[in-house]
Amino acid sequence: MLKNCLLIFACILISFSTVVFAENVSEKKLENVIKNYIVARVPEVKKEEISLQFAADENIDGLKIGDPGTKIKVLEVLPGFRPAGWVMFPIEIKRGKASRKTFFRVKVEIFRDVVIAVGPIKKQTLITESLIMKDKRDVALLPNKYFRDISSLAGKETKISVSGNSIIYDWMVKDVPLIRRGSQVQVLIAGDGIEIRVEGTALEDGYLNGTLKVKRKDSSKTIDCKVRSDKLVEFNI
Repeated sequence: MLKNCLLIFACILISFSTVVFAENVSEKKLENVIKNYIVARVPEVKKEEISLQFAADENIDGLKIGDPGTKIKVLEVLPGFRPAGWVMFPIEIKRGKASRKTFFRVKVEIFRDVVIAVGPIKKQTLITESLIMKDKRDVALLPNKYFRDISSLAGKETKISVSGNSIIYDWMVKDVPLIRRGSQVQVLIAGDGIEIRVEGTALEDGYLNGTLKVKRKDSSKTIDCKVRSDKLVEFNI
């Protein structure tokens, strides 16, 4: 009696394993075909980690995609195809001379190493390596304005407060200004052999050799000056 029970259990286990294996083969085959299509359409993601998640109601195994004699391919998706989020893929299934078309709803994720904040970073904080790190994130639906290399943030500071564990985008940071808005500067007014120095206030952040709006202390005028150092700007008459 015990031997019979063990034999039945073994048969059930083998049968179940065969079904699971068939399902895995079918899904893996379909997954590879879709990934190859994505790379062909969007070559820049070739080296990235592509993750596919099929909708729970998709009956992949029922189509016998995993059978050796079955050929599948992705038919052309819409011209504006973007491998991001839930995508409907039209699939052609061929078995001998017979063929059929069906659709699979698949969630596409593209994982890349991006730079994130280790913890909260306050506004106007100089970014150092201790404040940031790399982490793999799904970037499929993100604007392409994030940083991939820590070194690309050298010499930059935050324009806003950044939450911990957040991806750092280019609009969150800026180069460290040589002159900060509100700073007192000396204005060198030059022209026709004349040089006059007056005091002024920077109305915006200024960078070396860049243009800076300054309000002179001796008048209500605002002038556009050239930044020469952290304390000196030049205005040519």
